[in-house]
Amino acid sequence: MATELIPDTTNKTHSRRALSVWRNRHVWYIAFLILATSILTFNDFILGLIGLPYTEWGAIDTVHSLHWLLHLLPVLYAAYVFRVRGTVIVTLIVMLLCIPAGLFPSPDPAHLVTSMSFIALAGAVGVLIAISRNQREQVRKAYLAAVESEENLRTYLENAPDGVYLNDLKGTFLNGNKKAEEITGYKKEEVIFLPLWLPSLD
Repeated sequence: MATELIPDTTNKTHSRRALSVWRNRHVWYIAFLILATSILTFNDFILGLIGLPYTEWGAIDTVHSLHWLLHLLPVLYAAYVFRVRGTVIVTLIVMLLCIPAGLFPSPDPAHLVTSMSFIALAGAVGVLIAISRNQREQVRKAYLAAVESEENLRTYLENAPDGVYLNDLKGTFLNGNKKAEEITGYKKEEVIFLPLWLPSLD
């Protein structure tokens, strides 16, 4: 008996998905924001490596830990575009990049705790924003589905070969089609919101 071989397309699917991720411009925007905020965080170390004198960058360096707030930018961007999963991934990347900045400037462990706290806070805010956007998207999709369903119902009513009435649970007439008007002799505007079982409108 011949056996039909089914090709394994799993690797191709994963490769295509990975390729599409790297083609997404938002991924590169987030990468640029992470790079820019990391350079600001490590600017004294980078300048020391290339032999340039270090100068403070205004409020970013003079106000304690203000530069950590800059890490909100890539996290919030990821929350807005990629929702919860993107927020978690970017938050973890930023944490890994900033661990050296929290460890090496001073032996005080409070510096590391402060930096990680800022980034964790950014991640939490990002997750809340992502959840909020997910809920808004679900409401929008439900609304569009309801509109489409209403349009489909209206199309069915207008094209149905039989007389069709719509009523609520109390028997009140809500809508009908042209065929129903021909059968009863009443326009739907004349009987709307009236009980369907009324024997006469006279």
